[in-house]
Amino acid sequence: MLSFIKSKTFLFIFFSYLIFFILTPPFQVPDEPEHYENIYWFSQFIYPRLPKANEKNYPLFIHPLFNLYDSTDVIRTANILPNFQKIKTSNLHQIVSLPKPLLGALRQISTQSYHPPIYYAFATLFFKLTAFLRLDLISAFYFVRLSSSVFYFLTVFVAYKILSSVCKKKESVNPLLIFFSINPVALKMGVGINNEIAVAFFSLLFLYLLLTYEKKIVILALVSGAATLSKFSGVFTALAFTLTACLRYKFSKKTFSVVLKYALVFLLILLPWFIFNYLRYHNPIQDNFSLICKKDFPSHSIFITAAYSLFEFRHTINHYAGFLGWGEPYPFKFFFVGYTVMFSVLFFIGTIRIILGSNRSLKILLSCVFSLFLFLFILDFYRKLSHYSCDIQGRYLLPAFLPITVVLAKGIKSERLLSYFAIFQYYFILFFVLIPKYYV
Repeated sequence: MLSFIKSKTFLFIFFSYLIFFILTPPFQVPDEPEHYENIYWFSQFIYPRLPKANEKNYPLFIHPLFNLYDSTDVIRTANILPNFQKIKTSNLHQIVSLPKPLLGALRQISTQSYHPPIYYAFATLFFKLTAFLRLDLISAFYFVRLSSSVFYFLTVFVAYKILSSVCKKKESVNPLLIFFSINPVALKMGVGINNEIAVAFFSLLFLYLLLTYEKKIVILALVSGAATLSKFSGVFTALAFTLTACLRYKFSKKTFSVVLKYALVFLLILLPWFIFNYLRYHNPIQDNFSLICKKDFPSHSIFITAAYSLFEFRHTINHYAGFLGWGEPYPFKFFFVGYTVMFSVLFFIGTIRIILGSNRSLKILLSCVFSLFLFLFILDFYRKLSHYSCDIQGRYLLPAFLPITVVLAKGIKSERLLSYFAIFQYYFILFFVLIPKYYV
């Protein structure tokens, strides 16, 4: 690991990340306010509950800082920037903690409290340190963001180990790692306070173990459970394990026994979370799409609805072109349309080549990609059948973005070309999206 940290590739990734960390203002990463709210309540040994449909405009812990940065206006309006002069002269950043009367009025509510606790438990350690270090509200926010930094760099290291395992040519490892690590979605999730980066780490750790220690069923189930308890979408790793078992043992008694052993350990890990949800909401698996999605999707036949859900993935791929903030702003239309088309073509070609090839490790990568695709498709299909309109965000696909990177490389047959494009894309987004949106 030490030799990797000293490498030029890691240093390039580190400084690329650092620029985004510094330049991304508070609450400009999707759902960051609610995730921060979860961490605050977790630090008080309270797990916030989901609001009811009629609960609106309730006071939150993050409101003073949220309002200082004019976060709502900046998020919703393309030509409004944070007022840094107001931020600089405000006495709010000098307050170490909120006044007790305000704290007493807070509601223990968050629209993101349906998520499992692993990321919040880890980030709470950083939040607790802010009081010990007597940091002001702004410094405390950035300090808590370091929890995501830890997960980001662990993810980068595991990605390096996976690429070292599956790439026949060692000179292919660094270009693919750069393409994965400095993509705007990976950087945005690695900077912001969110659980997406945690599920990405545990999912890639699961994939690495699946490639190298696939007979260690209990360990695989434990890591898969950690991915799911970071965000429930991590459950796709269970499907990936099942597909890999079928790939290795075909349809045999051995496959059944292996999957059963894995499932028993996996479900045992998730059981406390299921019980908690059932006692609180009378439902073992909770979601929030009825709170945040519009109920305006028209009724269609099952086949038409399924077609809409498949077409929804264009939006998912769009985000990897360089969307920042809450879906806004984005690069020039020709750029992200061209990116989406080329991404889809190369992914299709790469998938065919892997399926027709004999490399078993690459087939395992492909099983992880399509397991997550299937999970997201089913989720979106269920939402649309319930008449809710919600996009499949690019960040939802982040746990499979490294395997997708390998598939794209198979499609284009040039890892170095991918890395050159990634570097161009990074600076293109930096100078034409990030800086103009928040500082010019």
